[in-house]
Amino acid sequence: MSLLLVAASILKANVKIDALDQWCLRKLLGIKLYHHVRNDEVRRTTGQPRLSAIVQARRLSLFRHIARMPDETGWMDGWLGFNGILSTQVAAISCLRKFKVC
Repeated sequence: MSLLLVAASILKANVKIDALDQWCLRKLLGIKLYHHVRNDEVRRTTGQPRLSAIVQARRLSLFRHIARMPDETGWMDGWLGFNGILSTQVAAISCLRKFKVC
């Protein structure tokens, strides 16, 4: 259940990140609301990927890095209660290690 809550909060954060990114692109290009330019057209014009896609790729890269760390380092000791997010990721890491995915 907590994994679903974490996923929902990340999805909500991604929507906000993309909205801010889109607003910034429109400001940089000087596009006003009354110009009626679609968001995908702004993306195609700038050639910029969504900011949430960049953040997600970096999160996954960090997650893969953490998953490969040995358990003996003790890095998890002080982080297990960090808003429930990291504790869910730690549980996922231990599950991945159990099934030898990483």
